[in-house]
Amino acid sequence: MTDPAASALLTDLYELTMLQAYYDRGMNGAAVFEFFSRKLPRERNFLMAAGLEQVLDYLCGLRITSEELAFLDGTGRFSAGFLMSLEDLRFTGRVDAMPEGTLFFADEPILRVIAPMPRKSGSGSRKGSSSRTCREDIRSSEQRMRSMRSLGARSRVRSYRSLHHKERQVFAEVG
Repeated sequence: MTDPAASALLTDLYELTMLQAYYDRGMNGAAVFEFFSRKLPRERNFLMAAGLEQVLDYLCGLRITSEELAFLDGTGRFSAGFLMSLEDLRFTGRVDAMPEGTLFFADEPILRVIAPMPRKSGSGSRKGSSSRTCREDIRSSEQRMRSMRSLGARSRVRSYRSLHHKERQVFAEVG
């Protein structure tokens, strides 16, 4: 049985049905996902980025099992061709993220994943031709990971301006 925390089905039905629609229309370009916090807890004005290693471990180990494929087939929502395209599902994308320990504000991108969608048979292989591992490919994007900080600069300024006057003074003294 698949570890639920490592399952490729650790998503919602909407994501899978949209992937089926993209597959049906032959849309196999890159998909982009950004992770951010829309709202911070009331007692917090910022949070600290953490958990990148766990995200990378999940993505590098991403596989869909025959048991999971059988479950999806049993729902009657997905075509046989689409399910076959998922058999060899592997993460072949790129991850840009704030370095661990970086402070961030609401609405500021913390992590961005860019990866190709599964392809129809005969549309080209998703497997890389090089001998590099998933982890090496992700680590090669270290410069992008470090530059992620600048992607949220406008959001940080907006969030900073929304802090109360007293909190701004404290923030200025600390940072």
